[in-house]
Amino acid sequence: MLRVTLPIFPAISICLILIITPCLAIAPGQTQQENEIPPHKKIVEEVEVVNVEVPVRVFFEGKPVTNLKKSDFQLFVNGKKREIHGFYESRKTIDPAASSEPRLFVLMFNVCDYHLEMERVLDRFFHLILRPRDRLIVITNHFFIDDTIIQNPREEKEKLKKILQLEKARAELKLKKLETELKSLIRSYQYRTERHDGFRGVSAQDFINNYMLLVREFKSIYLNLTTDKYIRLAHYLNAQKVERWVLGFYQIGWFYKPKFGSDFFKSILGEEQNAYELLDPFEALRVYDRIQEVLDANDSLPQDDLFKLFANTGATFHTLLLQHKENISNEFARDLTYVPVISDSYNLLKNLSFKTGGRISRPNDIDFFYRRILAAEDIHYVLTYVPEASTGKKEKKKKIKVTVSDKNYQVYYDDQKRGGYYQRILKKIRVKIPQIKIDTVTFKDQVLSFVVSDFKIPEANDDSMVSDSPASTVFVKLPVRIQVFNRKSESLFDGVQMFELTETDAMKRRVKLQIAFPKIPPGVYDLFVWVGDLLTGKRAMAVKEIHSQTP
Repeated sequence: MLRVTLPIFPAISICLILIITPCLAIAPGQTQQENEIPPHKKIVEEVEVVNVEVPVRVFFEGKPVTNLKKSDFQLFVNGKKREIHGFYESRKTIDPAASSEPRLFVLMFNVCDYHLEMERVLDRFFHLILRPRDRLIVITNHFFIDDTIIQNPREEKEKLKKILQLEKARAELKLKKLETELKSLIRSYQYRTERHDGFRGVSAQDFINNYMLLVREFKSIYLNLTTDKYIRLAHYLNAQKVERWVLGFYQIGWFYKPKFGSDFFKSILGEEQNAYELLDPFEALRVYDRIQEVLDANDSLPQDDLFKLFANTGATFHTLLLQHKENISNEFARDLTYVPVISDSYNLLKNLSFKTGGRISRPNDIDFFYRRILAAEDIHYVLTYVPEASTGKKEKKKKIKVTVSDKNYQVYYDDQKRGGYYQRILKKIRVKIPQIKIDTVTFKDQVLSFVVSDFKIPEANDDSMVSDSPASTVFVKLPVRIQVFNRKSESLFDGVQMFELTETDAMKRRVKLQIAFPKIPPGVYDLFVWVGDLLTGKRAMAVKEIHSQTP
């Protein structure tokens, strides 16, 4: 038994007790003898020729083209026509009645506010589409929940609701901070305009530079995955041999923009309020357009390259827009307007939905969105060809071109395969990686208990998890993160503790953790438990609503 004490609230502490349970022991993989090479046998290098698959989508006037034949396609690699060895038309629908096989869903939420529409989005998804045994990946502004097999849809839905409520609270706090900074910026420019001792004539570019910083910080609140994370997601989806669907629920953010011709806009240009008629109208329009460019600037994601990566996955994207708009306070109603701000992630989701034959719904029409995607059929073609044998020389980057007989068709596919780079990535992903799990979460008598299972254990030649000390018996380390929030979604505690397992306990692949809370004030709290697997990089998360009655 391992006992650790962590601070949690002022004058409050929690005691973490590690209990190893022998239940559900899982035998490790191959033994060392199975990996040994018998003596006096040659090591023969095996070369496997694998057909290269090229998923292709064909559209005419925005609708997928069906019933094409292999003879309708031509395929070129580095300008040389290649024989299409394999060909088939893939059809699938998101309707759960269409197939009993498990499917993989990726839900991407951009959250500005949590209201009834967001709650209905989850309710309808879990009611109409998701089934037990389906797999789910969830990405929000700040959370990334790994691929999880759904055992209890109701519990999973309630967990996601709490996460979205937390995202809303975080966004509100950040927006209030930015609003205060913008008001300060406005007052400073108005003050400079009203003075007559040399402070007039502040450049418009000076304001634009300060305004740009606020807009960038505003955009950082929302769903903006880095290029690297999108690439990892695309490679992961590409390695999964199940139906793959990506649903984007994008709540468009709104930010403040100076009104053209308002007193504040005149102050940006460094003019007195009664001298606006003397302004050069072309200069005023140039400044106004520059402000709009700051709001529209989105150049951090390589849209075309990312589409090519996701095109190879065979995943279909659907995007539902959710409108969010706040009222301008009376103090600034005559000087500011509220405008939507579009991010790179929004543009990418919209682009992927269009090019993968998915649906993009008008704002807030949730029932219409689900009716459309349930009725829609995903159709694409898969072409395969045999790559040329390696000559031992450095291979040129493969450039693929696919044409169809009708030149009026729009054809979408990945035109560059990048050779060995893709193959190396895919080989790593194809290896079955266990998904660490948290289950049996309870809170009784001020003690939180949960079971952690299916973490990876080091292989015989992997000593990265073993302590350098010869006397140490540490075999596996499990980082546990505990977050506690009150009913207002205010963070009361956020801490990490590393738990160390001996080899004997780790081989059982199932451990029970107990966390004692001796002095929590009376009330209701949301407690988030995260457990990481350092060998696979995967994480598991559980949410528990706890009730404390301790005086």
